[in-house]
Amino acid sequence: MKNSQSQVYSIQGLRGLAALAVVIAHSLEHGKLGGVPALFTGRFGVEIFFVISGFVITLASGNGRFSPSNFAIRRFMRVVPLYWITTLLVAGLAIVLPSMFKNTTFDILYFIKSLAFVPDPLPGTNDWRPLFKLGWTLNYEMFFYAIVCTLFWCRTGLIRSVCLISIMIVLIFGSFGVEIRSGIPAFYLNLNLMPFAAGVVICEAFRQRPTLMEGVSPYFPFLVVVAIGSIYWALQYSHEEYRALPGHLALTSAAVSVVLTALSAERFFKRSGALWSWLGNISYSLYLLHMFIVGAGWAIIRRMAHGQSEAIITSSGILAIIIISLVAATISYKLFEVPLAKIAKAVTGKSGRFSAKAPVIAPAA
Repeated sequence: MKNSQSQVYSIQGLRGLAALAVVIAHSLEHGKLGGVPALFTGRFGVEIFFVISGFVITLASGNGRFSPSNFAIRRFMRVVPLYWITTLLVAGLAIVLPSMFKNTTFDILYFIKSLAFVPDPLPGTNDWRPLFKLGWTLNYEMFFYAIVCTLFWCRTGLIRSVCLISIMIVLIFGSFGVEIRSGIPAFYLNLNLMPFAAGVVICEAFRQRPTLMEGVSPYFPFLVVVAIGSIYWALQYSHEEYRALPGHLALTSAAVSVVLTALSAERFFKRSGALWSWLGNISYSLYLLHMFIVGAGWAIIRRMAHGQSEAIITSSGILAIIIISLVAATISYKLFEVPLAKIAKAVTGKSGRFSAKAPVIAPAA
């Protein structure tokens, strides 16, 4: 790609906006505000995350063979340490202040499985998610990374993409043969793999025709209309209906259309590249840390919001939660993620990449 030595600012920006959408949704949901739109906003942000992951990892793996050990180290240092810290924090709170949680309880085996990214239901329930609830998305991320890692031997990026998509299709079709929430196989034989596969397809299309990202595409107005229509379509389904094919197909289509729309306007994002680069850089910390701020923020809001000033205090409190989350994520990125990235670079070699032909598109790659 001609822009292989620069970031894809549209993807960086969209990743940050997706994380921000999750923050806004949880800020509203925690106070039982927002209703269906808030539920959709959070789930839609995750779906965009998954599409972007398919895109980013496919692009970053380059056009040839790569080092599986370097890949594993880079992915580990990027994802695991901060997730472990947040999981340990939840575990400590569940032990010391169990009244803070509705149904989260500490169980040592469940805790270990959560740290190891092994799917397991919350003790006493059929809710398949780790101790730190947001970690359910990381289980799918790590699973996707593991599949990509096994394809290190592919001679070209196109071959790897074809293999990757084929594996995803088999797993997606396998979901129709298992009962939802029936075990670990059912967790990974799941429609949640659809957006990852879609991201791979999008990446390969843009990799084959790099000029598509050199300006504002003439298809941009059309894609905007498609994105609006797709989002409207996805909104017709309930949160639970996204687990079934029609609902999830609508959700994935909406996420794909938004990603394509953003990519078609790369020049627009590049004009304010510093903003989108910052938002994309802090997106992982923002995603993992915001729930602690949301919980603490709403505890304060409930103490203060009474009488005629309740609406003002609530709205101001939600805004404060979002701003503090952005600040905390920025600090976490600077003081924690950047040093870890430097360690990964030192361990994996001078370039710090797992592929000699990988473009420098984002710190998450």
